[in-house]
Amino acid sequence: VADEGDQGMDFSGDGIFGRRVVKRADVKKITTETGKIVINLCVNPSGKVVFAELNEELSTISNKSVLNKARKVASDYRFERDYTAPAKQCGKLTFVFDIDEE
Repeated sequence: VADEGDQGMDFSGDGIFGRRVVKRADVKKITTETGKIVINLCVNPSGKVVFAELNEELSTISNKSVLNKARKVASDYRFERDYTAPAKQCGKLTFVFDIDEE
């Protein structure tokens, strides 16, 4: 039972709840900026992303177009199945861009 006011979406932890990524989208083409983008997301027991939202407070990249691309890419991720998990298991997914300029 969720606490009053709790929508079942707790993004307070670091990372994404210990489930392994089984399908990773190509994030390299999102930006040429150096920085990080943090996405709050939730997955269902089958590993499908059911909620993805930008965490602009923790992200260091602020370009709206880049942030929207990152949110879309995060939505395409798949995580390992865990049928003992809650209907929505939430956490943070962080993309770190370390672009070497030559």
